[in-house]
Amino acid sequence: MLLESLTIENFRAIRSMELPLDDTVVLIGENGCGKTSIFDALHACLGIRNNSGPALLFHRHDFRPLPGLSGGEPVEPIRIVLRFVEREPGECGKPSGCCLSAALLGGEDEKRGLVWEVRAGWDEASQAAEVNWGFLDAGGRALKLADGEALVKELRRRCPFLLFGQSDRHTLTVDEPEFERAERFLERSGIAGTEMEETTRELYAKLSEGWENLSQKDMRKARTAAKRIWRKLVHPKEARWRTASRNRSFHLPSGGAQSLGPLIVFGSLLRARGARPLDPDVDPVFGTEHLDAFLHPSTMGSVWQVLDSLPVQKLIVTYSGDLVSSIPLASLRRIVRRRRGTDVHSFNPSHVGKDELRRLGYHIRSRRGGALFDRTWLLVEGETEFWLLPEMARLAGYEFEAEGIGVVEFAQCGLRPIIKLARELGISWHLLADGDDAGSRYAETAAAFLDGAASGDHITQLPDGDMESYLWTAGYANVYRKASRAGGKRRHGSRDRNATVARAINTNSKPFLALSVIEACAEEDSPGIPPLIRSVIDATIRLARTN
Repeated sequence: MLLESLTIENFRAIRSMELPLDDTVVLIGENGCGKTSIFDALHACLGIRNNSGPALLFHRHDFRPLPGLSGGEPVEPIRIVLRFVEREPGECGKPSGCCLSAALLGGEDEKRGLVWEVRAGWDEASQAAEVNWGFLDAGGRALKLADGEALVKELRRRCPFLLFGQSDRHTLTVDEPEFERAERFLERSGIAGTEMEETTRELYAKLSEGWENLSQKDMRKARTAAKRIWRKLVHPKEARWRTASRNRSFHLPSGGAQSLGPLIVFGSLLRARGARPLDPDVDPVFGTEHLDAFLHPSTMGSVWQVLDSLPVQKLIVTYSGDLVSSIPLASLRRIVRRRRGTDVHSFNPSHVGKDELRRLGYHIRSRRGGALFDRTWLLVEGETEFWLLPEMARLAGYEFEAEGIGVVEFAQCGLRPIIKLARELGISWHLLADGDDAGSRYAETAAAFLDGAASGDHITQLPDGDMESYLWTAGYANVYRKASRAGGKRRHGSRDRNATVARAINTNSKPFLALSVIEACAEEDSPGIPPLIRSVIDATIRLARTN
């Protein structure tokens, strides 16, 4: 079964949150927004235990204090709701023959689902959590079931949560008994219980302690093991992991650290597994947190290829722009913590046309994967603004990167899909458009997305045709005259400006000229930051600090 959505209330950093899920979901967000709390909530409810009962573990630090009170005072009760749905109709078998049939919702000819609610309160006297749970009907009412405890046990057996990776807090603690079972696909891969398992365990232990612990002989041995694992994973005759919906081709990188991707993934799973396997009908939820923090980008690409090939549900937390740019935009969940609760933003590809989606995907992959982590986008037309504005902000005493502001060129992608993506992912935006006809059309397009917001907070249009012309009139004409190597008699007015700027661009480049303006602006006798640029910077800073 697929974990379709997760509701969390009053757990750790999360006051309230509704998280829609899918086969692969990548969670991004700032520190403290609740990404780790999501994994901890799943671990509390679905973590693999060493006991045979449905015990759920909550600790004092899982609870949030009541508003206005300190941590030692009464706390708010925790509520977690997990919604599951069959991947295919009839996946759980006939209702009469399924242990979960009493809690399943829906008919035999459709995908059935179930809703499991967990509630927990903290008893100060006993210093222990009091946990209650139950299954809900389609209207959110509690179902009256004869043997709810057996249903919970069966659900947790079928859909365990396994958190793994080099940064994993649970799986790297060897003596935790709840992680002494295997994930079913390790058994199907033909690795478990073989010499390959012993080799994988040995080499992964050395990798976990540091790359410097691997000798040249170990590296050759590791690559050989990785190749064998990869063949087990994808070879047509032995592809026990391949499913009908994943009829895809994969290629193992031929050399270097990239080829160790399968070893890293399988080694992590084997360490998480311990000694005993899970039952063959288990459909686990995999979670991995900040795996990219320990790996070179090229190695991370290999690890991601292996993870993506696993036909199981995956939840991934990352700060890697390279990783984010390689996944479908629909798989992203951007988490933002606010006073009223935690917002989860996602992108619906159906809200843009096919051509817009194609250009948007290319733009994110090739140029600005890291921009998806920003709070605010400053949307600009060209290179000059891209190079100029962050440095002008620095002269004004701001650091765009520290403020969560990204300068995004939209000309190659189109303004409309960029703004749609920003809105759906909860990223605020400000448009700086040229003063020509094209800039006016861009400003008109952006105005359609304001939804009653003040245009001055989101749209600025230059009084001149382009940024170079504006900088000329703002006191930086000599920068362009010097760069153009102009000589002889000067023309008057706009003819002199246009000809000189054109020569300067042809002789140098727009990024070079932008940096020359910045250097001139930093001098003591400079005209200073042009007023309109300063207002754009201030407006963007306000948006970032309030988003």
